[in-house]
Amino acid sequence: MHDLGTATDFLDDYSAYMDIDVLKLVDGNLTSLSDNICIHVISCTSCHQDLILAVNE
Repeated sequence: MHDLGTATDFLDDYSAYMDIDVLKLVDGNLTSLSDNICIHVISCTSCHQDLILAVNE
């Protein structure tokens, strides 16, 4: 498995440089900011499937 980074990094060219607390408001998880989790995109190097995973900060 390979961690590709936060899901919000893929929104546009500049989202990787924006404030993470602001991006957590649009990451698809309503409680990511209050629960201190980050939504990451994980890629399987064997089957080449991508999945979304909630990671504790």
